[in-house]
Amino acid sequence: MQGDTFKITVKIAARTIQLNIPRADEEKFRNAARRLNNLIAYYRKKYSEIAESDNELILLMSAFHLGVDFFEESERNDMFPLLEKLEKMGEEIDERLDLSK
Repeated sequence: MQGDTFKITVKIAARTIQLNIPRADEEKFRNAARRLNNLIAYYRKKYSEIAESDNELILLMSAFHLGVDFFEESERNDMFPLLEKLEKMGEEIDERLDLSK
């Protein structure tokens, strides 16, 4: 299975990281690095007075932001089965209303 993985290099917060990843996941990893770098830049700009002296805090805030995004997305995905059931119920109601005419 070694052929299914390969090494990529990403730069996050001015640090270069080499990762062995599944070939099919390259875009996800590159997008994740880009998203994290964008958040780091956002928090550095927003908190410029501490950004130079407390790089760790900027990284923690960025990671926390991603964690919140993850849980919000998880909650949205948990709603999908409920939405499917509601849609089916709506279709059944429409059918019964049509039959009663």
